[in-house]
Amino acid sequence: MAILFITHDMGVVAEIADRVVVMFRGKAVETARAYELFSAAKHPYTKGLLSCRPRPDRTLRRLPTVSDFMQINTNSDGEQEIIAKPLEIQDDARWEEISSDERFQRFEQLTHQPPLLSVRNLIKSFPVRTGLFGRKSEFRAVDDVSFDIFPGETLGLVGESGCGKSTLSRALLRLIEPTSGQIFFDDKEVLGLNASQLRHLRREMQIVFQNPYSSMDPRQTIGSALIEPMQIHKIGASNQERHRRAVSLLDRVGLPASAMNRARTNFPAVNGNASALLALWCYSRASLFAMNLSPHSTFLCRLRC
Repeated sequence: MAILFITHDMGVVAEIADRVVVMFRGKAVETARAYELFSAAKHPYTKGLLSCRPRPDRTLRRLPTVSDFMQINTNSDGEQEIIAKPLEIQDDARWEEISSDERFQRFEQLTHQPPLLSVRNLIKSFPVRTGLFGRKSEFRAVDDVSFDIFPGETLGLVGESGCGKSTLSRALLRLIEPTSGQIFFDDKEVLGLNASQLRHLRREMQIVFQNPYSSMDPRQTIGSALIEPMQIHKIGASNQERHRRAVSLLDRVGLPASAMNRARTNFPAVNGNASALLALWCYSRASLFAMNLSPHSTFLCRLRC
């Protein structure tokens, strides 16, 4: 038996693969044994992929991207060529590290503030029927979870599929009602809010979905999906202003204004990667509210890594 393992997770590739083929825009740009590829990559695209992974032993002020390692030029025949960029690691600000002392000081500053979001003993149970006679019982998808998130902090919530991550995030926004526990956002008890207060809270807490294809209405244009929440939450004095804001947000994430009139089903692929642009669109929709808010805003992100 042999296995062709297709993934974008370089960590898994390093663990299980004997040989690796790296593809870019439909072409195999590098092939090597796994050990050789990870220790001495030759193609600039491969070097970029490997350097884009955060490392636990050091923290850079800015995580490198593939564009730091190469650029794409068009030759006289109209063909695209990949040109490697020179890397002067010793003097280049792109490789500036954040020291452990700086990280510790930042953590101390963050945690000495009042928390923005506090979760205490949160439980979410679902009724289930088991046994031959359908005896009622309950399944605890979230079982006695507590944590704090401080202003300016990013908290990672990790675990295997089915461990309760998505259920917890939905419960925080009361998209599903928790069974018991407490949720405080900016000193407000979330579980005690009425419908009007909850609508206002959702201006300040937004979800960035991991899969924009399934989270977007295929019949709705990008523009209407951006403008609709502004209308619901009374953001912008007129439809013209809301349209202007929507175009501005698309521009901030590198999408053209023409995307306003396109639906998810016919969204143009740029550089062969429409999915990445749609993910940026999801972020821009969540960011609509941040334009009107203080820094005390929370985005719940669910990403596939």
